[in-house]
Amino acid sequence: LDQLEEEVESLAQQGLSDTIGSWLEQIPEELRENRPRLLLHFANYYVRRGRNDEAIQILSRIIEVFRETSEHVLESRALMRRSVALRTKGATQMAVRDAKQALAVAREHGTVQDQADAHSHLGRAYGTQGKFPRAEKELKLALAGYEEDGDLFQLSHTNGILGLAYTEMGDFSKAVNHYALAVQGWQQLGNEGDLALTLGNMSCLYYEQGRYKESLEIGNESLAKAKVTNNVRTQSFVCANIGDVLRELGEYEDALGKYDQALALARDCTLAPMISYCTINSGETYRLMGEKIRAKALLKEGLVLAHELDQEKERGLAYTSLGIIESEAQNAEEGITLLDKACELLARAGQKRSLALARFHMAHVFFQMQDYEGAIDNLRQVAALCDELGHVRFLVEDAKNAALMVQYAEASDSSLEPLFAGIRHEMNRSAGETSDVAPVEADGKENDEPKSESIVPIIEVKAFGQTRIYLEGNPILNTAWGTTKAREMFLYLLHRGGPVSKNEVIEALWPQVSTSKSNSNFHSTLHRMKSALRPDCVEVDGEHYQLNPTWEYALDLRNFRDTLLHAESLAPNNPERARYMTQATESYKVPVLEDLGSAWCNQLRTDLESVFWKAITELSDNQKDAGDTRGSIAILEKALEIDEYQEDIYQKIIDLYIEAGDSAAASRTRRRRASLFGETVNLFFDSPQTKDSLP
Repeated sequence: LDQLEEEVESLAQQGLSDTIGSWLEQIPEELRENRPRLLLHFANYYVRRGRNDEAIQILSRIIEVFRETSEHVLESRALMRRSVALRTKGATQMAVRDAKQALAVAREHGTVQDQADAHSHLGRAYGTQGKFPRAEKELKLALAGYEEDGDLFQLSHTNGILGLAYTEMGDFSKAVNHYALAVQGWQQLGNEGDLALTLGNMSCLYYEQGRYKESLEIGNESLAKAKVTNNVRTQSFVCANIGDVLRELGEYEDALGKYDQALALARDCTLAPMISYCTINSGETYRLMGEKIRAKALLKEGLVLAHELDQEKERGLAYTSLGIIESEAQNAEEGITLLDKACELLARAGQKRSLALARFHMAHVFFQMQDYEGAIDNLRQVAALCDELGHVRFLVEDAKNAALMVQYAEASDSSLEPLFAGIRHEMNRSAGETSDVAPVEADGKENDEPKSESIVPIIEVKAFGQTRIYLEGNPILNTAWGTTKAREMFLYLLHRGGPVSKNEVIEALWPQVSTSKSNSNFHSTLHRMKSALRPDCVEVDGEHYQLNPTWEYALDLRNFRDTLLHAESLAPNNPERARYMTQATESYKVPVLEDLGSAWCNQLRTDLESVFWKAITELSDNQKDAGDTRGSIAILEKALEIDEYQEDIYQKIIDLYIEAGDSAAASRTRRRRASLFGETVNLFFDSPQTKDSLP
């Protein structure tokens, strides 16, 4: 076994993990268990095979062994391998944690190469999160260490990953240089498996550059090599990229087929980041096909996973598609909010192409809202991004659907002429035509005349659903606030409605922060709030602060409460009571004050939820008392579409169905409740009537 350990180390340096795995599988388990060095390589083999849970179990065990025996270099290496398994599994924050811990150990106890390895793993973990600028920094540090050590395998590997990071950030010249070095290294080493991955990354580069034919050619070459070497992860990645290319070419059914292949492969090897990517891009493909309902379902499913994995790029892609869907459904305000989130995430991830696309759609929504200044500002940012990317091919289809905006912008700002000239050139090249952007019929919303002034509340806040704040009718974007605390300070002062002491504000926003730090936070946040609104938005009286009382404010939460209070002031038999209650409940949406988790927000949510369900119950009971059982059920089921986690409401519906003689519907509702809360919920919530009527 001592000799085998030496042989395994030699094979590991050549990247032959499959050979190592086949050898180690032949060793009895009881002998392997006493050889933590061999287990380290065996775990690496499991990772490459997609058996991440087994790898994590082994690595967690031997990390403790290496700590106890003070074998710090091996501890660092085991932490890195666990980082890979966690990253592949989708636990990216834990992967970053392990890589940082490995780096700390390597700095204290390891060689230059050990430190380079740790930087490399940290860079890859950041890359999985879509945080490519951070990934670039770590990978460049890794590359410097490998160059000093002369490790051709790691040099090739890191050059390939750096190439991908630069591809994602739109720095194509640097990407090409690093890919060339990686390919040269893999060919020199005869490593077909990792060569397949690098070729797959190059396919992604050609896609980003709009060179779709070359992307497909090299993608298929990569896929063939990945199949020969049985590299499932590379196969999944390449299938997804081919799907992207086919979607851009308008071959939607074929694109969906490739995404399905990529998803199946990703699930086989528990590649969670790829699952979220393919789910979101399948949703975008269905959006382009006009199947909006299916698109939204997939986009939201992928977005949930992307949130869990802390993936900035994927979240940005999902918000872009959802924003487009909302704006096309005439929900311009919702569209702007979602697209603004997308831009924030994509900018942070260094995603120039995707950011340009999101900005273009935001410009179009602003144009439809007759906010021409907002449209031009976003188009200028699109032009700058496309100039850095070196092509505009990915904007062609969207430009066709925004012809009036294109005509208006080109006539209004000469600096945008190169952008639209490039788009027309791409249109002519693909269609073989020489005409300008084809005109479209006006839909009654696009208009090249400036909007007339209208009387609107100075400040309007919509806190149901996506939180949106408007100043004189214009949305205040997330980037204008600087931090979420600046927006929260404004909302807290608005909620209080009068003078509030500085200490009360601090207690609400920074309850666990030291006095000196909280004072600093207060003043910097107040400055940001004034910058987002106006310098005179706050009135100060000593240590008390309130929003400018001369301004007008409209808050949907307040309207909701006021309408319900008015309804409750009316007699139970007054038909106006039910009308006002219905009006209020129809305005209620979740989430309330999205992204804010302070205690005052949580209490407000609880209070609003309580009065909402109280009103819903009264409206439902009124219908039941009037003999309209189906109407009573309809009110409750519609309310559950807003908030489905209400065990007692399900029970009311079940009992109503039983009263109506519809046992099948009662059983379906009972099963739905069990699927949400677990089978044991029926033991606690089943009424005597339910127990007697349903099996």
